[in-house]
Amino acid sequence: MLAGLIWVVQIVIYPGFLKFREGWGDYHRDYMRRIGLVVMPLMFAELILAGARFFVIGPGVTEGVLLALVLTIWGTTFALQVPAHGRLQDGGWDDGTIQGLVKSNWIRTILWTIRLIFLTFMVLGGSGRFE
Repeated sequence: MLAGLIWVVQIVIYPGFLKFREGWGDYHRDYMRRIGLVVMPLMFAELILAGARFFVIGPGVTEGVLLALVLTIWGTTFALQVPAHGRLQDGGWDDGTIQGLVKSNWIRTILWTIRLIFLTFMVLGGSGRFE
């Protein structure tokens, strides 16, 4: 779900921010509230499941890669995207900040896509592990 959602954010939503000068504050505040209702439960579930798999099944290569991807996604979210959204909310519409948000979001887009591919191969492979 998160891989699909991040592609919508990357290709549609974030570039669309560049068109919203008028009414930006209200639009962005509403966007942040609504997207948080969708994204945060999914991200927490993903983190809990990846952590549980790592600590319950054991720290194998598969579990380590899956957990590392999730932790890196969380790291980039709170190091890059959250501060950018804060600047956009506090300082208003800013072309440079929005373009930076689009560029830095490619990190999460690529990582969630890698995670999706990894999980797909695990499911199709049947064992649930790559080792």
